[in-house]
Amino acid sequence: MTFHASAFSSGVLLFVALAWGQTRVDLRSQAKNVDFSQAPATKPVKTGTILPQTCSTGELFFKTDAPAGQNLYACTSTNTWTVLSSGGSSSGLPPVNGQENRILSNNGSAADWRIVGLGLVMDSVQLAIDTAVVPQLYGSNTFQATNSFRGRLEVTGPAAEVDFTGAKSTRPVRAGTTPPTNCIPNEELFLDTDDVKLLVCNSLGNGWVQPRKRTIQFSLGDGSTPVTSGLSRWLTVDFSGKILACTILADRADNLTVAWLKRSAGLPTSADSIGTCSLSSQQYVRDTSLASFTNTSVSAGDWLRIEVTSPPAQATMFTVALEVQEQ
Repeated sequence: MTFHASAFSSGVLLFVALAWGQTRVDLRSQAKNVDFSQAPATKPVKTGTILPQTCSTGELFFKTDAPAGQNLYACTSTNTWTVLSSGGSSSGLPPVNGQENRILSNNGSAADWRIVGLGLVMDSVQLAIDTAVVPQLYGSNTFQATNSFRGRLEVTGPAAEVDFTGAKSTRPVRAGTTPPTNCIPNEELFLDTDDVKLLVCNSLGNGWVQPRKRTIQFSLGDGSTPVTSGLSRWLTVDFSGKILACTILADRADNLTVAWLKRSAGLPTSADSIGTCSLSSQQYVRDTSLASFTNTSVSAGDWLRIEVTSPPAQATMFTVALEVQEQ
C-alpha cells in the first residue's frame, strides 16, 4: 500500500485542530463521578451583588454583599430567589456583632436584638419571672441566702416595720474601736467595742456621745412657811441635750408657776425665760408637752436658774426638775 506524505500530514493536522478547538465540556453528559476534592479552588455557583431577574428552579447564586451567613440563594421556583442561610426566611438572623447581653426577639416582621434590663423589661414583650428568685416590689419577699445591698436601704411609710424577733442574731449598728469622724446628727449610732457602750452622733455631726438622761433640779422652801415669789439660786451644766419633760413635786396640793431661765454666758435674769412649769390644785405633775417652752435645748456651759412667778398659797417646799436627753 502506498501512503502519500502530504495526505498523512494533513490528516494529523486536522485531528490536532479538532482536538484543540474543543475547549467547553458539558459535565452533564460528558462527565461521570466528577471529583473536585484535589482542585486548588472551586466556585460552584454564580456570584454578584444583584440577584438575576430570571432563574430556573434549582439554580444557586452567591450574593457577595449580603450579611455573612445569608449569602446563598436558591431559585425555588421560576424567577424566585430564596435565601438558604436562614432556614427559608427572607429576613434571616440579624448580625450578632455589637449585640452583647441582648436577647433575640422580633417586631412582627423581622428578628431583632433587644436590651434586657434588671427588671427584664422589653418593648412589646412580657417576660415571666421566678418570684422565688426575683423580689417583687409590692409582694412578700423571702431572701434565703446572704444578700448584699450596695446602695441605701430605706424603710419608710407609716406601716413600714422591720421585725427581727425570729432572727438568730442582729447587728443593727456599726461597731469598732474608733467611731468615724463625721456622722448623721442625732440619728447615727455606733457601738464602741473598747468600752462596750452605744454612742449616738451629736447635734453637729462631728462627734459622738453616750445617750442617757440627765436631770437638772432645784429645791425651794423651808418646810414651815409658804414659798414666795422671786429668783432662786443658779447652776451650770457640762453637757448638751434636749429637754424632754418638766416635773414639779410639792409638799401639798396647791397652785404654783415656776419659770426656767437660761443664758449661755452670765447669770440669767427674768428676761431669759425659756418656759414655765405649773401646778393647778395638784401636788405632782410631769409635763412632757412643754407647750410653754420656747427653747428645749441645753448646751454645755449654759447657766440655769428658776423664778417663782406665781407663788403657792400653802405649799412650803417643792422640787422642780428638767429631764434632759443627753446628745
